[in-house]
Amino acid sequence: GRIIKYAKDKGLKVKLNTNGLVHKNVRKNIFIPYVDYMNISIKGLPSDYQKVLKSSRVFSVSPHCNVLEYSFVYIPALWTKKRIDRLHTFLKETISYDWRAAFSSNWSRPDIFTVEQMRVGNCLDSQYNGCRVPDEKECIYIAKLFSDIPSRKIRIETREFGRKGI
Repeated sequence: GRIIKYAKDKGLKVKLNTNGLVHKNVRKNIFIPYVDYMNISIKGLPSDYQKVLKSSRVFSVSPHCNVLEYSFVYIPALWTKKRIDRLHTFLKETISYDWRAAFSSNWSRPDIFTVEQMRVGNCLDSQYNGCRVPDEKECIYIAKLFSDIPSRKIRIETREFGRKGI
């Protein structure tokens, strides 16, 4: 917490990248009020997360945070149409409309929803490191599937083109 407080005292912005799972004791951590930008990278269905860490839950958004982004890492071999539909249904039914007011354990409406192109070689599960990488058109197609999720901005991020709004 001291390093983050030092950065804030120097006028720097603090970004927290997380997979969205946190241990139940994270709320006690003093760094949370100093986070300006939070990126929650969705790498599985909520039921998948709960299998990984039974004592964890989806991260509760800090009311001090200025920007909330959900990043969906698209891995074609992992994300079948059925799994994408399940995630889409979950997000559409679960996201609250005002995350700054909904400081709870619920998923919250993001400011930005990004579909990220899978990066080969970065997967902790090595079976996905040899998978086909989706092209830009595929990422745009997937992002459009999520376009009815409440957010201010939908975009894609690819290695070739960087970040781009759709």
